[in-house]
Amino acid sequence: REGKGLLGFSHLHQSGTGAIGYYYNYVIVTPRYSSSTQRRDPEHENASPGYYSCFLEDIKCELTSTKHTAFHRYSFGSAGGYVTLDFLKNGLSYPESDGENTELVCENVTGKTARVKFISQGVEHYFAISSSEELSAAEGTAVINAGESGTVSLKVSLSVRSFEQAEKYLSEADCFDAAAANAREAWQSELSKIRIDGV
Repeated sequence: REGKGLLGFSHLHQSGTGAIGYYYNYVIVTPRYSSSTQRRDPEHENASPGYYSCFLEDIKCELTSTKHTAFHRYSFGSAGGYVTLDFLKNGLSYPESDGENTELVCENVTGKTARVKFISQGVEHYFAISSSEELSAAEGTAVINAGESGTVSLKVSLSVRSFEQAEKYLSEADCFDAAAANAREAWQSELSKIRIDGV
């Protein structure tokens, strides 16, 4: 992103290895206002095991995850904020990328949940999505308005097997703060196995 600004936060991110299409930069989540530019420079970045945060304009962006589920939390400093999820090509391109996604299905299940399926180079991707606010999913994108609360919390689970599996992961997922705490504990548990003897 250096010199270009941040487009959003992707769930599948494999690039720089020869333009591999599998799991390329897909499902980009972007918090914004209608006046926001496409790319913005993140400020006040903070990272620790299992947690990342930054500001885009006056929007605080927070991310964490479990093994199968990504958690997002966006706190908008002004009214009129919204979050977009892009299941298409996200404005990215590389040679022979045309026609890469096929059989794209993007639909609401309830007012605050949705599911998406697409096939990329023969690999099936099933996503289950849950939001703290009402969302609208269609034609490869989902939009969530921040509303009066000014905050959007989002959970996104992925399976390469089925919608049922993705939705199972989603139903088992904790809240944002619990997921971040569990990630810290898992890191400390692994780190505690290391012993260094002094001279």
